[in-house]
Amino acid sequence: MYGGIVSNTAAANTIVDFSVRGEPGLRTRLCNVVASYSAVPAGGSLVAKGLRSDRVYQFDIVLAGPTFIPSDEYGLGFDVGEDVEITLAAGGAAVVGKVSLVVWRSADVT
Repeated sequence: MYGGIVSNTAAANTIVDFSVRGEPGLRTRLCNVVASYSAVPAGGSLVAKGLRSDRVYQFDIVLAGPTFIPSDEYGLGFDVGEDVEITLAAGGAAVVGKVSLVVWRSADVT
């Protein structure tokens, strides 16, 4: 298994949107996902979506500061070789959003 830390932010009232590339023969897992807003968001949410499958994880975020996204010990799992798009909704006027996570890739098929 191997992985790395990914972190992204955007200007105030702008979505945070980025992709994690899949690798052939390896399952992509998003672990230790943390989303945060600089102030209470208006309609805050985080979506992680597989770009080849119908697998979608969606979470509402209603508070300012860090929100830890729940998952089992294996993280949010996607299909082997699948690219994943992560989107944090714009938080509203003068609200800045951030996302940090660990990407793990493994050869297992569970």
